[in-house]
Amino acid sequence: MKRTLWIFMAIALVTTGSLAVIGCKGGDHAGHAGAAQKAKYHCPMHPTYVSDRQGDCPICGMRLVPIESQAEHEEAVEQTQQQGEERKPLYYRHPMQPNVTSPEPKKDEMGMDYVPVYPEEAKTEQPPDSFDRAAVSISSEKQQLIGVRTAPWPDERWENLSGPADGLPTIPISITP
Repeated sequence: MKRTLWIFMAIALVTTGSLAVIGCKGGDHAGHAGAAQKAKYHCPMHPTYVSDRQGDCPICGMRLVPIESQAEHEEAVEQTQQQGEERKPLYYRHPMQPNVTSPEPKKDEMGMDYVPVYPEEAKTEQPPDSFDRAAVSISSEKQQLIGVRTAPWPDERWENLSGPADGLPTIPISITP
């Protein structure tokens, strides 16, 4: 009789525990349901994109972060919208030939759109007439490591070279081990 009582109590305990676990997974608790409804996520770079679950931003691929306060989120959205309105390109440049520019957007001969150049980008770009040349400087230590040798250019070979219209010759370079 005692043994039957113990078995009955064990079955009742297991049943009660199982029901408690199943009930918690349903999310019917008031505390859990409120937290789940409040959890919203947004992209740090695109605050206008909001999701109700974690994941990645479909625009830039960054991880979505939880919105901590609604006021801060609204302020970030406002700033993003203001930056988008104020940002106007200085000019548009050819996608393959950066020295070809246009004051208005248009397409090149292959149908590609000209690329807008904004004020902050224009500061870092080279002027259009210097795209075909570049200055290279290598420290003397690195020159020694890679085996660079210098010698005076003989004048008779200078006359045989043909160069661009600006008079500077194109010098053939051969690297031998």
